[in-house]
Amino acid sequence: MVDEADLQKVRSFEQLVSAVSQIIAPIIGGIIYALISLASIVLLEVVCESLAAIVLMMVNFHYRKVSDSHVDESQDSLLKMFLSGLNYIKKDRLLVFAMVMGMSINFVLSSISVGIPYIQIHQLHFPTQAYSFSESAFGFGLILASLILSMIKNIRYPLLNTYIYVISLGAIMSSLGFILMQSLPLKWMIVIMIIGNFVMGVCITLLNVPLNTWLSAYVDPQFQGRVFHFLMTGVQLLMPLGIVFYSFLFEVADNGLIFIISGIVVIVMMVLLPIISQANLKSAEIKPQENKA
Repeated sequence: MVDEADLQKVRSFEQLVSAVSQIIAPIIGGIIYALISLASIVLLEVVCESLAAIVLMMVNFHYRKVSDSHVDESQDSLLKMFLSGLNYIKKDRLLVFAMVMGMSINFVLSSISVGIPYIQIHQLHFPTQAYSFSESAFGFGLILASLILSMIKNIRYPLLNTYIYVISLGAIMSSLGFILMQSLPLKWMIVIMIIGNFVMGVCITLLNVPLNTWLSAYVDPQFQGRVFHFLMTGVQLLMPLGIVFYSFLFEVADNGLIFIISGIVVIVMMVLLPIISQANLKSAEIKPQENKA
C-alpha cells in the first residue's frame, strides 16, 4: 500500500501512535470510568469498534497491483502456505538473521519489562510520583524517536542500524545493572532510572522501525503476510516465556547482576549471529529515492 520512500515515515507514525496510546489511554480510561457507568463504557467500546470497522471497509487495500511472479496459492492448504513461507525465509540469510535477532532479542528484553518496574518498587522503593515519571520517560523516548524518524529520510542500511542499536541497548542494560549494584542516594537513582528509561525507549524505536521498514521493502509482497506472521508468532511465543523466566530470576537472583548478564548475552549474541548466519548486513540497503523533476 505504501511507496518504499514513505515506509519509514509510516512505520514511525505507527510507533508514535502506539506510544501516545500507551501514555494517554490509561488517563482517559480512568477519567471515563469515573464519569460514566460500566454499561455506558461497554456501549462506547462497541461504537468505537464499529467506527473502526467502517473506516477499514472504506480503505482500498488493492489500489496497486501485485505482480504475479509466483504461482497462485489461493487454493493451497494453510500447511502448504506456511511451509512455503518458511522455505522462503530459510533460503535468505538476511531474513534468517532478522528473524532470529527479532525473536531472541524480544526474549532477552523481557528483563526490561519485568525488571524495571520490579526494581523501582521493591528494591529502590520509588515514591508514586517518581515511579510515574520514570515509566512515562520510556514512552516519551518512544515518541521522540518516532518523530525524528518520521522527519528524516529512509535509513540506508536499516538492518545494520538495528544491529548497532541492539548492541547499544545491551550495553545500556549492563551499565544499568552495574549502577544498581552501587549504593547511591535515592534522588540519584530516580534521575538515573528516568534517563535510562528514556534512552531505552529511544533505542527500541530506532532499532524497531528501521527493521520493520526494511522487511516491508525487502520481502516479496506475496510472502509478506507469512513472514510477518512467522515473526509475530515467534515473538508472542517467546515473550511470555521471557516474562516467566525473568520473573523467576528477579525473585531469586541479584537484580543488578541479571541486567549485567542479560546485556552481555545481547552483545555476544549480536557479535556471533552475523557470523553464524553469514549475513552481510550492508547488503540490506534501502537506496535513496531520486528526486523527480
